[in-house]
Amino acid sequence: AFQVRALAGMIETVGLMIGGSADEQIPFGYELYAAGDKRMAIAANFKRIFSRQYVRVHFVGVWDTVATAGLVRRKKMLPRVECCDSVCYFRPALPLDERRVKFLPEYVHEGKPHEPDEPPLP
Repeated sequence: AFQVRALAGMIETVGLMIGGSADEQIPFGYELYAAGDKRMAIAANFKRIFSRQYVRVHFVGVWDTVATAGLVRRKKMLPRVECCDSVCYFRPALPLDERRVKFLPEYVHEGKPHEPDEPPLP
């Protein structure tokens, strides 16, 4: 689940890369995404040059949305994993009967639906 949320955050930050050079650009795009706000201007230019504009992830459905005790994460290991405005619908499967403290649910804020005044997707 964390990887899917990170991918959605990366798409929001650097876009969905297109063209023949996408394979070579993915590592650099990931570095820009992982840097967070420190390199946001460069990420915006990268998105404009190498990626599709106005990409929206329509639906994210994930199963494993609990924080396990064995995985020690910094408070915010990657940006935009708690909330991603480019995701229209986020549906996590949360355990209803999980009582163990070591497996607390990781809540994700809902994305925002497509607005009628947004430019159409190409």
